Amino acid sequence: MAFNFGLLRNWQKKNKFTQVAASKHIGISQSYYASLITGLRSPSFRILEKICERTGYSANDFQVSDEEALLLKSKLEQEKPIRKPRSD
Repeated sequence: MAFNFGLLRNWQKKNKFTQVAASKHIGISQSYYASLITGLRSPSFRILEKICERTGYSANDFQVSDEEALLLKSKLEQEKPIRKPRSD
């Protein structure tokens, strides 16, 4: 089983939170939150409990199969904006 980071991303969008606002609402750092919603990390049980308390979802809601997690990551990669090179 894997962490359903797509649900957390959707919660953020639904509530019109920035990453900073969402991470403050949950009580974690913005960098840690960013690693969760991009699928780079899975939360510890303690952090998952905190996320559940603040979002209203259950721990089961945040569980997906490994295959589903790979599909979510693939979809996210396609959504990422292409960054323009810096022109210094």
